[in-house]
Amino acid sequence: MTREHFKNGVPPLAGEGRHENSDHSQYTTTHERPIDRLLDVLRMQYLVPKPTGKGWMSRCPAHDDRNPSLSIKQGDDGRVLVHCHAGCTSEQVVASLGMEMRDLFSDTGTVGSCTHAPKNPRTDSASGGRDTQPDRFDHLDDAICVYTRSLGIHDHRWDYHDADGNLVGVVLRWDTEHGKQIRPVSLIDGRWDLKGMPEPRPLFKLPELLASEDPIVVCEGEKAADAAIACGYNATTNPHGSKSVKQADWNVLKGRDVVIIPDLDDAGDAHARDVLFFSESAKSVRVVDLSQTWPQLDEGDDLADVLAIEGGEPGAVRAKLDALIEQTLPEVQNRTSTPQSYRPFPVELLPEPVRSYVAESAQEVECDRAFIALPILSMLAAAIGNTHVIRLKRNWFEPSIIWTCIIGKSGAAKSPALEHATNPLREIQNRHIIEHQQEMREWRKQRKSKGNDTDPPRCERCVLDDTTIEGALQVMSENPRGVLQIRDELAEWFDFDRYSSSKGPSGSSRWLGLFGGRPLQIDRRTEEPIHIRRVGMSIAGGIQPEILRRVLKTSFIENGLAARMLFASPPKAPRRWNDNELNPVTKARMYALVERLYLHQMNTAPPEATEQDPKPHTIGLTPEAMERFKLFYNEHNESMEHEEDHLCAAYAKLEGYCARFALIIHLVRASADDPALQDPERVDAESMRCAIGLVHWFKHESVRVYSMIAMDDAQADDQIAIDWINKHGGAVTVNRFSRGLKRYNRSDLAKTKLQELEKKGYGRFQGRPPNGRTQEFVLDAQFITSTPTVSSCPQVALKPRNDSGASGRYPVPSYRKGQ
Repeated sequence: MTREHFKNGVPPLAGEGRHENSDHSQYTTTHERPIDRLLDVLRMQYLVPKPTGKGWMSRCPAHDDRNPSLSIKQGDDGRVLVHCHAGCTSEQVVASLGMEMRDLFSDTGTVGSCTHAPKNPRTDSASGGRDTQPDRFDHLDDAICVYTRSLGIHDHRWDYHDADGNLVGVVLRWDTEHGKQIRPVSLIDGRWDLKGMPEPRPLFKLPELLASEDPIVVCEGEKAADAAIACGYNATTNPHGSKSVKQADWNVLKGRDVVIIPDLDDAGDAHARDVLFFSESAKSVRVVDLSQTWPQLDEGDDLADVLAIEGGEPGAVRAKLDALIEQTLPEVQNRTSTPQSYRPFPVELLPEPVRSYVAESAQEVECDRAFIALPILSMLAAAIGNTHVIRLKRNWFEPSIIWTCIIGKSGAAKSPALEHATNPLREIQNRHIIEHQQEMREWRKQRKSKGNDTDPPRCERCVLDDTTIEGALQVMSENPRGVLQIRDELAEWFDFDRYSSSKGPSGSSRWLGLFGGRPLQIDRRTEEPIHIRRVGMSIAGGIQPEILRRVLKTSFIENGLAARMLFASPPKAPRRWNDNELNPVTKARMYALVERLYLHQMNTAPPEATEQDPKPHTIGLTPEAMERFKLFYNEHNESMEHEEDHLCAAYAKLEGYCARFALIIHLVRASADDPALQDPERVDAESMRCAIGLVHWFKHESVRVYSMIAMDDAQADDQIAIDWINKHGGAVTVNRFSRGLKRYNRSDLAKTKLQELEKKGYGRFQGRPPNGRTQEFVLDAQFITSTPTVSSCPQVALKPRNDSGASGRYPVPSYRKGQ
């Protein structure tokens, strides 16, 4: 076999491959008019033709058309008139649709039909000529035949399965004289749809990946993956193109040896960078440069072309590629310098009714779910207080204490979010205040009438607002059950010099002792010492990112104060008026849950405790939960080996936070009468699974926040610019950029800034002439995200590509020889 036999595909595999003798002329169209046929093909390619006064307007298929520039009209003689206002010729437009010019003039009867296809509604007199093409199909063949009518029989078909082996998606490819045409079909809610698979999308050959422990080879596209499989590799790719990496589920790479084989072009480099980002949990990752062994490869070639060079001999390719992989060094796992995008808070890990309360409250407030979830974790921890601890070893106990900080710019709805999250516990505090006021009235009456010398009654406290360390300690000594401190602005809390004559870390050291839940005694010069048998104070607050960078001094990172705090910094999402309101049933269930948690009392039964010296109840772990925690513990500590000191400190605290989350989740499930709870006295595997999932989220978020803290002014300025570009679709012209950001309100300033971002590797200018189209600056794949929403707003990277292009986890240099 010659190389040409493999240029458009790999040797046929079982159930797949080219149809070498496909005869498209045997398929006939069901359309009676050329205009109907053209409009149908445009719709099937999602170009959305819209009617105008004299015809239709559509995005042009012959160029990257963001605004409709193709006009379509029907002539008096029935022929179709197409005109691209951006300069594409009619021949280019028609060829891009997989059609011929003769299809515009008459119904030739040779475009495409299928015996499986349902009756086309366009020819049904009841439809009145309107587009009533069904969106979903009961049978896969019916959906595929919609494409077959216009493109003929496909040359390739690739099936996608879920982890259980169920067929959930199909990718079809046609190799035409004008280039390849690729179309998806997906199973959505039990029916087949002509669109991409829902997120997160399964990887190609997922069941085979799960069934084998061999290294996983990641290619760009199914054709290259087929070539790797033909060579005996455990290979895969993500569905729906090189720019859809982030929509795929890459969890299968966790703990595995991974080899990335990019195509030899810029798109291949970008795809490798994206896959590398989602391989952070892999055991090892290598990025292979095929041109090192096969220098005769051309620009854009891939592993299928390598197979063609070797005459279709998989054994020869395997031997040489194994040697190339062996000599390729693993990528450096340096996450602190990598771009990190924001991951939506995993609200599904929270038990009911907390899960619904977080989701509905975020919708009402119009904020990110993390803004509700973090302070709710602190509030639940305070509601439990010192009544329970979780035991991991004979001498390792973790209390129910959570410190959280939500980070957002002014107007990001931090204050309303804090209010929604903490209101259930504030309701209990308000009841205590009313009861205390009544007791004070009774006490004053008795003192006035009987000369009562008893001390005045004390108000039971479970919530604190702004207070000094001495005030907080005094309240805790009078309320051994524990309290929640709510700080609408944590900047004042970080300003420890307000509360002590001590400077820097010595002023904060008195707060550090409150995190562990251990006994504490404070000696005072003029008053009696404060003795607390068991500290129990959770903290919830908010801060602006610029203020956090200023007040969170290096000393506070070094002494571990920052490591004790759980941060969340979602990008600011646009807020629009909505009519969403918290469901009264959800609210009632949440308030009832907090009430039940607060009704728990500390243990006063001897011999462990007495009424004068109450102790927490101890919650253990089931054997299955303990095994999960052991695995987490080992993997978590292994991941710390190459991290910087400040991240290691944060990760070390996350060990304990995992147990604290498990304790809170367990007690919430028990109080909510979860029927799946195995043992009310022991944390089960499900509660531990959810706790570990939360730790992984906070671990990722810690990297982002610490990078934000470490940014200099230039990096902060870059992030502002990239945030704005992201919010406007990931691509902007110079004029639009200058109109959008006041600091670059002149075209020369805007152009200079975009050129600076291009030099740093954040993106590139695209859309250069011909055709006179305006240049756009387009963010690189790992930085670009969809339009932010209140529930998911990815953050841009914090460090760009360095000028030297030095190898590291990010950025990935060009992997082509000689570059």
